[in-house]
Amino acid sequence: MNSWALYYNKSMLKAAGISSPPTTLAQLYADSAKEWKVSGNKIDQIGFYPDYNQGFEYFGSFFNAVNCFNSAGQYELASCPGALTEANFFAQYANYPYSDIAALETAYGQSPAATTTRSSRVKEGFYMDRALGRAPRTSRSRTAAMVSNFGVVAFPGP
Repeated sequence: MNSWALYYNKSMLKAAGISSPPTTLAQLYADSAKEWKVSGNKIDQIGFYPDYNQGFEYFGSFFNAVNCFNSAGQYELASCPGALTEANFFAQYANYPYSDIAALETAYGQSPAATTTRSSRVKEGFYMDRALGRAPRTSRSRTAAMVSNFGVVAFPGP
Protein backbone atom coordinates (compact mmCIF):
# COMPACT_ATOMS: atom_id res chain seq x y z
CA MET A 1 0.00 0.00 0.00
CA ASN A 2 2.94 2.35 0.49
CA SER A 3 5.94 3.16 -1.66
CA TRP A 4 8.62 4.47 0.67
CA ALA A 5 11.25 6.87 -0.60
CA LEU A 6 14.41 8.22 0.97
CA TYR A 7 14.94 11.87 0.20
CA TYR A 8 18.48 13.03 0.78
CA ASN A 9 20.40 16.29 0.87
CA LYS A 10 23.20 15.97 -1.70
CA SER A 11 25.44 18.64 -0.19
CA MET A 12 25.25 17.06 3.27
CA LEU A 13 26.18 13.66 1.84
CA LYS A 14 29.18 15.17 0.11
CA ALA A 15 30.29 17.10 3.22
CA ALA A 16 30.08 13.88 5.28
CA GLY A 17 32.23 12.01 2.74
CA ILE A 18 29.36 9.81 1.56
CA SER A 19 29.57 9.05 -2.17
CA SER A 20 26.08 7.62 -2.74
CA PRO A 21 22.79 7.20 -0.86
CA PRO A 22 22.44 4.10 1.34
CA THR A 23 20.94 0.89 -0.01
CA THR A 24 20.52 -0.95 3.32
CA LEU A 25 19.26 0.08 6.75
CA ALA A 26 22.74 -0.57 8.17
CA GLN A 27 24.21 1.87 5.65
CA LEU A 28 21.50 4.41 6.46
CA TYR A 29 22.37 4.20 10.17
CA ALA A 30 26.10 4.53 9.45
CA ASP A 31 25.69 7.40 6.96
CA SER A 32 23.19 9.17 9.19
CA ALA A 33 25.62 9.01 12.12
CA LYS A 34 28.17 10.89 10.01
CA GLU A 35 25.70 13.71 9.41
CA TRP A 36 24.49 14.35 12.97
CA LYS A 37 26.04 17.46 14.52
CA VAL A 38 25.49 17.87 18.26
CA SER A 39 27.06 20.65 20.32
CA GLY A 40 26.62 19.95 24.01
CA ASN A 41 22.87 19.49 24.42
CA LYS A 42 22.01 21.27 21.16
CA ILE A 43 21.41 19.51 17.85
CA ASP A 44 22.72 21.58 14.93
CA GLN A 45 22.17 19.08 12.13
CA ILE A 46 20.14 15.89 11.68
CA GLY A 47 21.25 12.79 9.81
CA PHE A 48 18.02 10.78 9.74
CA TYR A 49 15.24 10.93 12.31
CA PRO A 50 11.79 9.32 12.09
CA ASP A 51 9.27 12.14 11.88
CA TYR A 52 7.61 12.89 15.21
CA ASN A 53 4.11 12.28 13.89
CA GLN A 54 5.10 9.04 12.16
CA GLY A 55 4.91 6.66 15.07
CA PHE A 56 5.13 2.90 15.40
CA GLU A 57 1.98 2.33 13.33
CA TYR A 58 3.22 4.58 10.50
CA PHE A 59 6.27 2.37 9.92
CA GLY A 60 4.43 -0.89 10.62
CA SER A 61 3.68 -1.69 6.99
CA PHE A 62 7.27 -0.98 5.99
CA PHE A 63 8.65 -3.43 8.54
CA ASN A 64 5.86 -5.98 8.02
CA ALA A 65 4.73 -5.46 11.59
CA VAL A 66 1.00 -5.05 11.04
CA ASN A 67 -0.14 -8.69 11.19
CA CYS A 68 1.31 -9.57 14.56
CA PHE A 69 -1.92 -10.32 16.39
CA ASN A 70 -2.73 -13.63 18.02
CA SER A 71 -6.14 -15.32 17.91
CA ALA A 72 -7.21 -13.33 20.99
CA GLY A 73 -6.53 -10.07 19.16
CA GLN A 74 -3.46 -9.21 21.24
CA TYR A 75 -0.40 -7.73 19.58
CA GLU A 76 2.58 -10.07 20.09
CA LEU A 77 5.74 -8.02 19.76
CA ALA A 78 8.11 -10.77 20.89
CA SER A 79 6.93 -13.32 18.32
CA CYS A 80 6.73 -10.92 15.37
CA PRO A 81 10.07 -10.47 13.57
CA GLY A 82 8.82 -7.37 11.73
CA ALA A 83 7.79 -5.69 14.98
CA LEU A 84 11.14 -6.49 16.57
CA THR A 85 12.96 -5.01 13.56
CA GLU A 86 10.79 -1.91 13.82
CA ALA A 87 11.42 -1.58 17.57
CA ASN A 88 15.18 -1.82 16.90
CA PHE A 89 14.80 0.82 14.18
CA PHE A 90 13.33 3.26 16.70
CA ALA A 91 15.91 2.32 19.34
CA GLN A 92 18.59 3.76 17.04
CA TYR A 93 17.30 7.25 17.93
CA ALA A 94 17.23 6.99 21.73
CA ASN A 95 20.12 9.47 22.00
CA TYR A 96 18.20 12.14 20.09
CA PRO A 97 15.13 13.16 22.10
CA TYR A 98 12.28 14.66 20.12
CA SER A 99 12.42 17.81 22.28
CA ASP A 100 15.90 18.48 20.86
CA ILE A 101 14.66 17.96 17.30
CA ALA A 102 11.75 20.33 17.96
CA ALA A 103 14.19 22.92 19.32
CA LEU A 104 16.20 22.70 16.08
CA GLU A 105 13.05 23.16 14.02
CA THR A 106 12.03 26.16 16.10
CA ALA A 107 15.51 27.67 15.68
CA TYR A 108 15.08 27.48 11.92
CA GLY A 109 11.70 29.15 12.08
CA GLN A 110 9.69 26.01 11.55
CA SER A 111 7.05 24.84 13.95
CA PRO A 112 7.26 21.07 14.53
CA ALA A 113 3.51 20.91 13.91
CA ALA A 114 3.72 22.60 10.49
CA THR A 115 3.07 20.68 7.30
CA THR A 116 6.47 21.23 5.71
CA THR A 117 9.13 18.62 6.24
CA ARG A 118 12.44 19.11 8.00
CA SER A 119 14.23 18.16 4.80
CA SER A 120 12.97 21.34 3.14
CA ARG A 121 15.54 23.11 5.29
CA VAL A 122 19.28 22.73 5.01
CA LYS A 123 19.82 20.84 8.27
CA GLU A 124 18.54 17.31 7.61
CA GLY A 125 20.44 14.80 5.52
CA PHE A 126 17.78 12.10 5.05
CA TYR A 127 14.00 12.00 5.22
CA MET A 128 11.62 9.06 4.76
CA ASP A 129 8.31 9.69 3.06
CA ARG A 130 6.05 8.19 0.46
CA ALA A 131 7.46 8.20 -3.05
CA LEU A 132 5.23 11.14 -3.89
CA GLY A 133 6.25 12.89 -0.69
CA ARG A 134 6.32 16.54 0.20
CA ALA A 135 10.05 17.28 0.35
CA PRO A 136 10.76 18.51 -3.20
CA ARG A 137 7.52 20.48 -3.49
CA THR A 138 8.04 22.09 -0.11
CA SER A 139 11.65 22.98 -0.84
CA ARG A 140 10.63 25.04 -3.84
CA SER A 141 8.47 27.22 -1.67
CA ARG A 142 11.11 27.48 1.07
CA THR A 143 14.41 27.94 -0.80
CA ALA A 144 14.93 27.75 -4.54
CA ALA A 145 18.59 26.77 -4.04
CA MET A 146 17.55 23.51 -2.37
CA VAL A 147 15.49 22.23 -5.33
CA SER A 148 18.46 20.68 -7.17
CA ASN A 149 20.06 19.64 -3.87
CA PHE A 150 17.55 16.82 -3.25
CA GLY A 151 17.94 13.26 -4.39
CA VAL A 152 15.43 10.47 -3.98
CA VAL A 153 15.86 6.69 -3.92
CA ALA A 154 13.84 3.76 -2.64
CA PHE A 155 14.00 3.59 1.15
CA PRO A 156 16.42 0.80 2.16
CA GLY A 157 14.35 -2.20 3.12
CA PRO A 158 14.73 -4.24 6.28
